[in-house]
Amino acid sequence: MSSLLPTWPPELTPAQHAHLLNLSISHALSHGFTLLPPQTPTPPTHAFAAPLSLFPTPFPRELYFLARDIQPIYNALYARVALDWEFLDRVMGGSVSLVDEFQGALWNGWKKIREDIAQPLHLGIFRSDYLLHATDPAGPLDIKQVEFNTIAASFGALSQRAGEMHRYLAEETNQYFGASSHLADLDAYPANESLREIAAGLAEGWKAYGEDDAVVLFVVQEGERNVFDQRWLQYELLEEHDIKTVRHTFAELEELAQIDPESKRLLLPSPLQPDAEPLEVAVIYYRSAYTPTDYPSATEWETRLLLERSQAIKCPSMALQLAGAKKIQQVLAEPGVLEDFLLGSNRPDVGFGVGAGSLTQADVEKLRKTWIGLWPMDNSPLGQEAYRMALEESDRFVLKPQREGGGITSTAGISLPH
Repeated sequence: MSSLLPTWPPELTPAQHAHLLNLSISHALSHGFTLLPPQTPTPPTHAFAAPLSLFPTPFPRELYFLARDIQPIYNALYARVALDWEFLDRVMGGSVSLVDEFQGALWNGWKKIREDIAQPLHLGIFRSDYLLHATDPAGPLDIKQVEFNTIAASFGALSQRAGEMHRYLAEETNQYFGASSHLADLDAYPANESLREIAAGLAEGWKAYGEDDAVVLFVVQEGERNVFDQRWLQYELLEEHDIKTVRHTFAELEELAQIDPESKRLLLPSPLQPDAEPLEVAVIYYRSAYTPTDYPSATEWETRLLLERSQAIKCPSMALQLAGAKKIQQVLAEPGVLEDFLLGSNRPDVGFGVGAGSLTQADVEKLRKTWIGLWPMDNSPLGQEAYRMALEESDRFVLKPQREGGGITSTAGISLPH
């Protein structure tokens, strides 16, 4: 551990620990900071507190604000990647599509229907994951990006509940029984409103669609245990934005989903009200569709393509999902690529103006500073150098899977399940 960080967690007496544990679990259960157990019946009859930490984690203030400040630039970067068909074809349609069956199916499916896409708007709800990094235990700390998530980024709602729980515990226990000076200042507990902000993003997509009676469709996995993280978003959309939502799996959508042949509107008949008018979908919000197990047959891929062809705004589109592949992350780190996407004169306006707009070389360097060495596994000069280093210094490297929510990460000859 870096000497710049305090020893953590602070020590408690057994009685203090037991009391804190009771308070935290009770608060989590009372506030929907919960998961469903395996093999849950319908309707569910039990839930348990989601995995949680009793203490918030010390994090350098300036690095926290750096991560927040550069997020809009990251958003613009990946929006431009998704709009660059030639780049996606070159990167994802090359070796990736040949060696990764899932990414190949995603790219081939998108290429098959992209000329027929009715909706030009994309909606992105992103999550950028970082680790604290120091090359020297006594040296400065930095944040280094692990990955950039463009589909089904989870725990937005529950992370807000976690922040609320930590603040409650501090207030209830005299700042954690005075166990650490780092816990004494309530102003050091940053407000986390990710639930409200994600719901507001979905509401913006709904507004852009422009149909007051339309709904937001949550595409979910069968037997989802992290359902409360999703339900909180549905409640927020209804209570704060007056937007109705529906939830369906791919299997259900195979039977229900219809596209109006002229308007390309996505229509969903209600299984509960067969005589009612079908619901029109404004936004498709994927909380599935990111792992091979979501597509056990060709039928699920056909359903995904049907949805992609519709007028509904996708969160994310197939192009935006492709942009989140780890190979994209690696290619962006190659010389000149980041400058081209952020400062290139022909790049579209995605919030900062056409071309560079208000972006500068300093913004490029802020993003690049959060990257760590990323290397390809191919026959290019960079790939050959990576091969040499992997053989000679294998303990310095991690093999990263292309996609979200599955696979293994291999490091130093040991396979580590996610």
